[in-house]
Amino acid sequence: MQPATIYIHTDAAPSTIANVKFSTDKYTNIIANLPNVVFNHEVIDDATERGFKIKLMVSKSDFLRTRVMRRWGGIYLDIDAYVIRDLSPLRKAGYKNVVGRQLDKKVACGTFMSVPGSDLVTAYNMLQPVVFNGEWTPHSVDLMTALAYDFSVRDKEVLILEHEAFFPGGWFPEDLALLYKAHDTDEGTVGNQVRPRTGIEEYVRGSY
Repeated sequence: MQPATIYIHTDAAPSTIANVKFSTDKYTNIIANLPNVVFNHEVIDDATERGFKIKLMVSKSDFLRTRVMRRWGGIYLDIDAYVIRDLSPLRKAGYKNVVGRQLDKKVACGTFMSVPGSDLVTAYNMLQPVVFNGEWTPHSVDLMTALAYDFSVRDKEVLILEHEAFFPGGWFPEDLALLYKAHDTDEGTVGNQVRPRTGIEEYVRGSY
């Protein structure tokens, strides 16, 4: 994607961040010394104001990514996300937020795009601590789904893509086998269908 800046948001101590470019770990050193990488110190909460403890790192990530996207904007990608199409057409489509459905039709938060301070992500950030109950999805996918549909009635607030765009498969072994297997033809496998690779327009089918 040739980004101008890659932000790494971490709760590592500022002293650790200051010395990370001199790390003896090979890949940490390579990443830290990329000219467009910027480290940002963030405090990750251990509990909500309602008293629910945030025990899982994935849940802490759910909260942190929303706060960061509200303030900074940009493109959020889970660590297991692979970008195979140029995202510039989506960035330039004029929407404040771009999200995608999963196979189950819920709107996922593992990959999404936002401008700084968008109304959708601001609401998401404010409501997450309210709905969090220690479970996996109420404050993440479930809340994102409800907000995406609510805000989709606003002009250019959010573009909701079908599951082929950001989440063509699922999270079960058979889905991963389909995604990662070698293909001998020039066709691209999307979900459970095989279709010719015709460009990003094949995947950008927003619905409201």
